[in-house]
Amino acid sequence: MAVDTSEVMTNISLLCLQEPQLTSVGYLQGLKEYFNTCVPEDERSHLLSLMESILLDTQQENLLRQHELILIILVYATFMLFGSLGSLSIISVVCRYPRMRTTHNFFTANLAVGDLFLCLFTQPFNLLRILYWHFDWTLGQMMCKAVATAQTTNIFVSTLNISAIAIDRFQVIVYPQRKKMQRLGALVTIGCIWIVALFLACPMIAFTSVSHGIIRSDASVCSASTLDSHGLRKAKLVYGGITLVVQYLFPVTVVGFAYTRIYLKIRTRQKNQTQNPLISSRLNRPHSRWVGRNQLSSGFEDIRLSNFNSEHEMFTIIGPETVQSNGRPPRRLAGPFRDPIRLLNTDQSDRDRQVHRRQIKTNALLLAITLTFILSWTPLHVFNLTMDMVETQRIDILSLVSLANQESSNHSYPTFNQSKPNDVSQSGTYLIGRNVTIIHAICLLCVHLAACINPILYGWLNENFCQIFRQASRNYLAWCRL
Repeated sequence: MAVDTSEVMTNISLLCLQEPQLTSVGYLQGLKEYFNTCVPEDERSHLLSLMESILLDTQQENLLRQHELILIILVYATFMLFGSLGSLSIISVVCRYPRMRTTHNFFTANLAVGDLFLCLFTQPFNLLRILYWHFDWTLGQMMCKAVATAQTTNIFVSTLNISAIAIDRFQVIVYPQRKKMQRLGALVTIGCIWIVALFLACPMIAFTSVSHGIIRSDASVCSASTLDSHGLRKAKLVYGGITLVVQYLFPVTVVGFAYTRIYLKIRTRQKNQTQNPLISSRLNRPHSRWVGRNQLSSGFEDIRLSNFNSEHEMFTIIGPETVQSNGRPPRRLAGPFRDPIRLLNTDQSDRDRQVHRRQIKTNALLLAITLTFILSWTPLHVFNLTMDMVETQRIDILSLVSLANQESSNHSYPTFNQSKPNDVSQSGTYLIGRNVTIIHAICLLCVHLAACINPILYGWLNENFCQIFRQASRNYLAWCRL
């Protein structure tokens, strides 16, 4: 069967005139396909070498300045160190002291495990991945997929665990009379969090790969931005929307609602305490024993929301007619404590100031927890969603080969419609450069900062943890003096 040459040429011409399957990060591969299909063979090698030279020059422009590169590496190393130490301290306390193995502390320890995994494993490889203009990926395809999946799993675990902590605190503080989650239930919940997180992160295995000659012409890059299939790029955009809902919008809603209700409950409780003249003696004395489970997640152990009469010891008002069981009058208190009613009136202003300080501390902590979560995770999700949208855009190769066309203007071959307004900058082709590297590094640094702050918000501000840390410090200082 004879092949119609004119029909083949017509199909090639139509193919070259159509908008190509070329995304902002796959420009080099798209250019090579365009030249192989649409450029005459006698000019193909010249144009390819010319374009590769231009792209290599662009690669030099995408490199970070030396001081920027050093600063990013030093800041990441510092955050890894402090985040690891803080998380290890929380984990060691929960594992070493049986009294600390409460439901709430299990969730806190699980959050610390996720943060420790982030500091020791995920972030070092993430730093290598985002600095792909400087470092070649030599760890192979399997490690590339494992790192991307681990990062996504880590994010899901952290956000879901923070939501679980908020729900647990909400149940304990707002509805103290309901049945509390037991330690076995907490462990089952933690296991489910890891399973769900790993399941939701599995698509990254398909979306991430090592590519050579697509983003950098002279090196291999581990990235989720080099998908050959336009359908996969669309699927990745949909997946990005799902992760935005599960990783960010859902936890923000849960945390915001739970801590708002906790704030209102505590404010009502503290208001009732200031108005009650028979204030609990527990309110005015420091803690000398381990506190129970009904405490706020970050250390306000003096706030009890269970039944007031059963939880607090009350002052006993002794009148002049009161006698002991042996018939003798009760022993009088000396000095200013002779009249209990006078004592209550004298200390009323002190109680008001104390409750007011507690309320300010409580409100500040709840606000800090909520803002830390929002501010640390918002930049990364906005960045990921923006990059997913950019990667689905198809660009006009003419914007990339305009110089090559000028060099070969005396020859004719099919080109794209030059009336199209989208050029390189409009299509986002050069978004993958030093600016995006810096932005991506800052976004991941915000998440890393949260891993450093979480041990403080959820552990170090807890009175029980503080007691153990202080005792450990005293023991260490005593050991050093020996």
